[in-house]
Amino acid sequence: MKTSFIRVARTAALTAPVALLSHVASAQGVGQLSDRLELDVVTVEGKKQNGTAIDSAAAKAALERIPGAVGLVESDVFLDDFTQSIGDALIYTPGVFADTSATRESRLSIRGSGLSSTFERRGLTVLRDGVPISRASGSTEFQEIDPLTIDYIEVFKGANGLQYGASSLGGAINIVTPTGRTRGDAGTVRLEGGSFDTLRASASLSRAGDKWDFYTGLTGLKSEGFRDHSAVESLYSHSNFGYSFDNGVDTRFYLTALSDNFELSGSLSFDEVLSNPTSLPPATTIGPFFPGGPVTVLDAGPAGDDWDRNLDVYRLANKTVIPLDGFDLELGAWYAYRELDHAITRFAGIIAQEEDEFGASARLDGDTQMAGLNVGWVLGTQISTSENDARTFANNFGERGALTSRNDQSARNIITYGQLDLGVTESVTAIVGFQHIDSMRETENVFQGKDGKVTKSQFSPKFGLLWDVDPDAQVFFNINKSYEPASISDLTAGGVLPFTPLDAQKAWTVELGSRGQKGRFAWDVAVYRSEIENEFVELAYPGTRGDLSDLQCRGYYPSGP
Repeated sequence: MKTSFIRVARTAALTAPVALLSHVASAQGVGQLSDRLELDVVTVEGKKQNGTAIDSAAAKAALERIPGAVGLVESDVFLDDFTQSIGDALIYTPGVFADTSATRESRLSIRGSGLSSTFERRGLTVLRDGVPISRASGSTEFQEIDPLTIDYIEVFKGANGLQYGASSLGGAINIVTPTGRTRGDAGTVRLEGGSFDTLRASASLSRAGDKWDFYTGLTGLKSEGFRDHSAVESLYSHSNFGYSFDNGVDTRFYLTALSDNFELSGSLSFDEVLSNPTSLPPATTIGPFFPGGPVTVLDAGPAGDDWDRNLDVYRLANKTVIPLDGFDLELGAWYAYRELDHAITRFAGIIAQEEDEFGASARLDGDTQMAGLNVGWVLGTQISTSENDARTFANNFGERGALTSRNDQSARNIITYGQLDLGVTESVTAIVGFQHIDSMRETENVFQGKDGKVTKSQFSPKFGLLWDVDPDAQVFFNINKSYEPASISDLTAGGVLPFTPLDAQKAWTVELGSRGQKGRFAWDVAVYRSEIENEFVELAYPGTRGDLSDLQCRGYYPSGP
């Protein structure tokens, strides 16, 4: 049995995108000592590991060919800690701001992306085994991720996530699950306990045959939390099954089912944190002034109104890799069902949502020669669409009251991307890429018959250079344009305010960096500058305490733009 304890005070995360390591076990970059010597043994020149089961060594070798800041976090870095969220798993990753904001809900930001978002985080494309778990509506539920069913995490900062169609300022995070091929025949049982009646149990099993393999993992977590009204009770399961046909076709099915339930204890002022950090905030009188006169709401507080956030998710996905003459064709498809029951302030009420999401993707990946030069290329497309039944009920001391609003919300994204890696010399590679996104966000007020719709499209280019100074050191440069349409949560302030047609956020980013290893030391350094246009800014609505995060709206005032 392993005993762990919830950390009340956290160690500060590294904020500068610089890592200098000397035989450090928790290496988080790509130019790092851990496993690097092993890479020299297992890597075959001119080859890459294909199929649906990619081990961390092959993933690291692929990341080292990207002319920009990337990272690889293997599970042994965080599994010895009480890691209950993706924020905990990435907390020491250079260039990534990671935190757990509300029990199991994480806050992640790369290069300032979505830094101030208070719920349903934006600014990053998050994938599981190359299949998006970021919602078609533009936001991500980090609650969907169980760290105990992770093999490793790939971090693509900024436009370096182009190979997954990522267009936002922050880039992409790909969470890779263990498989029977990468793990072999294995079984694990894990039991952890600690303060505040905390108990977590986990078990996994993997098997591999000549043509088939599977992995399955199950995790249960229960805790009363270190503050009043901060209990959590969650159950996660993730499984995958792969099969390789005689003709080389490799297919894998993924199944995720989870129920994540936690109470919300509310925010405290700085003085309240210092004097009594385990307390609840006092009841608050909120007075937002809508057109037509003042509205004053008496808030009974987190315990009285039973603030909580309960999320159920069921996801089925498939990825199939088909080897063809000179290139591979990768096909993907997924379906996800999400059900949210979120009781918050009297003003916001109880938010209830049921969402169905479908998606499909196709990707061509090949190597060839052109005019005597080595050329690698990628061409892909991805489409996702969702329908969300978003309702709000009055919060009567934690019980659903009258139905106060109902909106049918729709979202669609069509993404096309491509990249060409041109070996200019034996040591210099030029990279040219593009991405085009066509997005739609629409909401219809069922009661009032009012519609709100935003359709946006953008072409974003990318250019980069990668210089292999020697076998152990690289220098890279890139310039790119990012593009991020507003999520439905942005357009409706989380369902609290009317639809506001916000412009998409755009940015040009220039990046210069280096990574590598010399003797005992490894480094991974990048400097960048982004010029942002139409930046998403969140403002507390006039009359609120300012610390009631779920009342914050995204740049909206009744008389404003």
